[in-house]
Amino acid sequence: MTPKEKCQLVLEAAGIDNEQLGGFLRERGLHSEHITIWDQELREIVDLGTLFNKRRSSCIFIILLTAKDQ
Repeated sequence: MTPKEKCQLVLEAAGIDNEQLGGFLRERGLHSEHITIWDQELREIVDLGTLFNKRRSSCIFIILLTAKDQ
């Protein structure tokens, strides 16, 4: 699974209430641990970007936000 796909799934899962999350995960053959791990990975990427290049981090954050709308 590509980083973009992981990002999209994390964003989709964030918008689903807990009652529907199980079905969402089952339909995609995922477990809640996948979303948790990928969410942490994305947060670490953004944090590293902030440490090394604040402008790039902002761009990553904007990309993540706009990916949710697609």
